[in-house]
Amino acid sequence: MKLLTKAKKKCNIDCNNGGDYMSNKRNTYTLTIDTPNGTINAPVHHSVNENDYNMQTTVTVTMQGKQLCFEAETTEKALISFAKSLPAGWHIRSCLSCRYGHFCPVGNADNELFCVTEFEPKVTDDLWHVTEDDEERSKRSRNLFHLCDHYLPQSDDYFTYNDYYLVMKNH
Repeated sequence: MKLLTKAKKKCNIDCNNGGDYMSNKRNTYTLTIDTPNGTINAPVHHSVNENDYNMQTTVTVTMQGKQLCFEAETTEKALISFAKSLPAGWHIRSCLSCRYGHFCPVGNADNELFCVTEFEPKVTDDLWHVTEDDEERSKRSRNLFHLCDHYLPQSDDYFTYNDYYLVMKNH
């Protein structure tokens, strides 16, 4: 099985160096990927480089001995680029692709969404309290790579304030 045939671009920023930026945040995560033959847990290096003018996010995924690097303005866009490079039948399984993973209706930080499992929001306004109340925000804030036992994929039958499903559905 050929892996990630669409990943062509190398990173402009050395993932170990970080480039000439004022701020560089680096984290390591495990990203779960569903395949037709089972689940893969892939190590991911995530860096965000910011200066006064822009932000550059780099997501480097290591799978089957290959290191693949995706750059974008946001972590969401870098992960979507990675997801689009996966072979047919392979899917990211994380908060980003989960029906309970909602973005903040008035703006969220990069690599942040909010887990809402106790109720079913029908419209964006239903998310106001859980993203604007400090205690609720702290309790529900997750990074896009996170995966918990409540995971269910996004679908047409459930409102999720997160465009991952729509982007991937049209891919």
